[in-house]
Amino acid sequence: MCATPESDSLPGEWDNKCDPLRKMILLKILRPDRVLFATTAFVMHKLSDYYVNPPSVSYEKIYEDSTKTQPIIFILVPGVDPLAQLEVLAFAKEKKLIPVSLGQGQVGKAKEKIYEAAKFGNWLYLTNCHLSLTFLKELEKILEQLELDKNNVNENFRLFMSTNPHPKFPISVLQNSLRVTTEPPKGLKANMTRLYSNMPEDKFNIKMQSEKAKYKKLVFALSWFHSIILERIKFKSLGWNLKYDFNDSDWITSD
Repeated sequence: MCATPESDSLPGEWDNKCDPLRKMILLKILRPDRVLFATTAFVMHKLSDYYVNPPSVSYEKIYEDSTKTQPIIFILVPGVDPLAQLEVLAFAKEKKLIPVSLGQGQVGKAKEKIYEAAKFGNWLYLTNCHLSLTFLKELEKILEQLELDKNNVNENFRLFMSTNPHPKFPISVLQNSLRVTTEPPKGLKANMTRLYSNMPEDKFNIKMQSEKAKYKKLVFALSWFHSIILERIKFKSLGWNLKYDFNDSDWITSD
């Protein structure tokens, strides 16, 4: 049995009789396990790889499109954590980023930090908003208040939020926010490239050449391992004691 039938020629005269679409139909009948790969190749051939590979998220562009009274909500998917990129952007813009993880006992702190950040022009990042749905109803009123009193809101203020998809998430908050969904690229090479492209150059500023070579090997091994784990997410908890959403924070902590 051929390992990659979607890229091989059909036997005999059938290769000339069938166009790419008919070949994909035959593949659906004979090898349904390879239909996804055939569909990807078909789209790349007819259109381009732009429609197959999701474009990388530009946090600079997100910042340019945002306003002081419009929150930015990151809809989380396994393998992605925007905190590291927000910290890089905040450092580049010379802004103070304040992360607050929502959960039990954090509502009061979150409300306090919102008003404080709006006054002094800081950036506030509320993580795991799906864990405090009752607070989101209060947040809706707070945002309305900030909009009405926007002349007293510092121009540099930005409110970032992250949440898992949840059916009870307030629709009004979503509608009045800038929504961002990022997905980890598919494939080891794409994930490795993403990790390296997001890594600041100062990580490699090691004076001793021998230590620098060792460090590069360690970073490569860690990135390789992390990319493999991200690829294994499609198998869910198979091979693990439980399903765990490895993301960029795990990679940064290990680094």
